[in-house]
Amino acid sequence: MSADEALARSLEAFERELAAAAPGGAEGAQGRVAEPGALGVDVSAVPVFEEGEVGSGDAGAVPREDAEIAARAEEGYEPPPEAAGGGAVAAAAPTYPPPPDVGDGRGDDLVLRQIREAALHEPDPELRERLWEEYRRLKGSR
Repeated sequence: MSADEALARSLEAFERELAAAAPGGAEGAQGRVAEPGALGVDVSAVPVFEEGEVGSGDAGAVPREDAEIAARAEEGYEPPPEAAGGGAVAAAAPTYPPPPDVGDGRGDDLVLRQIREAALHEPDPELRERLWEEYRRLKGSR
C-alpha cells in the first residue's frame, strides 16, 4: 500500500469517527454513516508533499532574499567572514557611537532599526555617514 492510500484510509476512518461522535450518533441527519469526503475533505485533490510546498503558490519560486543574495554574488560581493554565520551581527564586531543628533532609536520601525544597526557596526566612515544620512532622511519622513 502506498503512502497516499494509507493516508486516504486513515482520513476515511477519522471522518467516520467524527461522524459517530456528532450529535445523533453514527447516523447522520440523512440516516446513514458519513461517507469519506463528506466533511469537505477531498483526499484525491490534496497534493502529496513532494508535489508542492505548503503555503507556496509557486513551488519553483525563489524567495526574494535568496534572489537578492544571488544577484549580489554575481556582482562580486562576498560577505565578511563574521557574517557567514547567518545574518546577525557578530558579537565581536566593533560598534561606533551614533551621532548626537539621531537620538536613542526609541520608536524606530524595523527598517530604521536595521539601518541604525548597520551604521553602528560599519567600519568605513564614509559608508557609515551615508547610512546615518539615510536614517535621518527616513526618520524625518515618518
